[in-house]
Parts: sequence; C-alpha cells; structure tokens
Amino acid sequence: MNKEPFKAELEDLPFIAWLPDSTPIADLTRRRADQRWDTLRFFVDGHGSKIRVKEFFLDWFFPGFPKSLMSSLFGTYSNVEAVKTGRKVLFLGRNYKGNPAASTYLDGTTVEMELIEGNSSEDLLKLFGDLRPYDRENRICAERFHERSFFAGGKKGTWFEDDRISRLQWMPPQKVIEFSGYRLSSVGKFTMEGNVVQEIFVFERDCFRRGFWIEIVREDADIPYAYYALREEPGIMDRFYSEDYFLSWRHPDGPFLGQIKAGNGLVITVGGSPFVLMNDVRKILSDPDRILRLTH
Repeated sequence: MNKEPFKAELEDLPFIAWLPDSTPIADLTRRRADQRWDTLRFFVDGHGSKIRVKEFFLDWFFPGFPKSLMSSLFGTYSNVEAVKTGRKVLFLGRNYKGNPAASTYLDGTTVEMELIEGNSSEDLLKLFGDLRPYDRENRICAERFHERSFFAGGKKGTWFEDDRISRLQWMPPQKVIEFSGYRLSSVGKFTMEGNVVQEIFVFERDCFRRGFWIEIVREDADIPYAYYALREEPGIMDRFYSEDYFLSWRHPDGPFLGQIKAGNGLVITVGGSPFVLMNDVRKILSDPDRILRLTH
C-alpha cells in the first residue's frame, strides 16, 4: 500500500503506527495531543464490510489490556476470544455499542478495531494479519514511557485512571535496573507532606513489545483511588490464584494483574501485557522484599 499520502500525519507520533500492507485505507486522520492524547484513525473497506481503526499509546492503565472490550476492571461487554499469531494476540468480542470489535497490543501501540458494516469477525482477523509497522524507528524505541505518555506530562483527563497517572511526578530511573530482560523505563512518584505515598515503576522490553507496571502505594494513603481492589471476576481473565497473593490472568498468554499486601503497610500491584512469563510474575509477587529491592 502506498503510504506516502499519509506521511505528514504519521510523522513524530508517540507510538508506532500499524497500517495494512495490502488493504487500502481511507480517511486517515490524526488527533494531535492537546486536550486529549495523540490518536490515529482510519477506515478499511473489505468485501461487504467496513472497519474503523483507532491507534494510540495506552498510558492510563496497565499495558496490553483490550480496554475497548472491557466494561469494568475485569468484566467484558461480551464473551472475548483470544487469537494468537506468533508473538501477537488479538482479542475479539463486542464493544460498548454492541458492535463486533477487536483489540491488540503491538510494540506498545494499542490498536482497536470496530466492525461498523458487516457482521463477520473474520474481516477483523484478516486485517490483524495484514498490519505492518509504518516505521519502527530508533527514535520511538529510545523514548521512555513518560516521554511518550500524555498523562505523565501532567495533562488532566476525565477519569480517575487518568488522575492516578497525572498526579505523579515522572522521571527516568536514577540507575539502570533490569529484571529478566526487562528494563526500568520510567518512575512516577506522588508525595504528601514530604513522604512518598504512591509509586509506579514501568518496565518494558523490545521497544514496549512486552511490559509490566509495579505500583506501590501506602494502604492508608489519603488519596482518591489509591489502588485497585482486585477480585475474582470472570471476563477478560479466566485464571485466578488467591493463596499467598492474588493473581489473575488470561490463559495461556495474558494479560495479567496481581496484588499483594505487604506487612509494612504497602499494597503492591503488578500488571502487564500478554507474553510476560507467568514464572516471572510469580517471582515478583511471591517476594515483596524482591519488589522493593528491584525498584529502590
């Protein structure tokens, strides 16, 4: 596909754009970051179908979750199917309008598809298989989470999730920290009366192809929505563990969300994208001291 007509809209995006390789697109537009975050939109016409596509950098929730298919922290608008292709996974279901929809996480980019004409999810699968990165350049891969993020820059949104990110002071780590091939990309801290009460540590590898957050907050912190109250709720997750710590995940590839209440008054939440190894997740959650050593 000739991408030259769209070059101006694709320059300097804070995420990698994914466009179909062999399928023509129409009406590509870009909402540049101002009151809301940078977003790319376009349409794809299939054989008797029409698909709306939206792409952006998800920075207000743990990476890799198909939020357009989710009605709550874990709940979904319909049954959700996961289709794996290599090291990519597409989640298929319905969105809040009841339309067939899909979501995938590609090198840090959230790609949301909605079938607005037609009724076959096969067209969503075909488009998923045809997507290619427009320009996986070093500039984007070198940028840290807080350099890409809209809300980490202090922008205010309309949801409590936005505020949980924007109220933190974000910075690069003071030292190189790695865990199982993941590097610590960015650190966010929120202080009250000189004391740190909330921290988020963003880990990623391979240009955000996979990643997870570690969030540490004081259980008695007097701030709105200090942490998520995790629970067993069927929906996007289909596996749960709740003995030494709480862990929920989508079998077999993720995403995942886990939590442990440490003895020193801290609540530690870990959440991340598909293809983060569950063995690594369990290593983190089973040893709160490991988390504190890893992040401080």
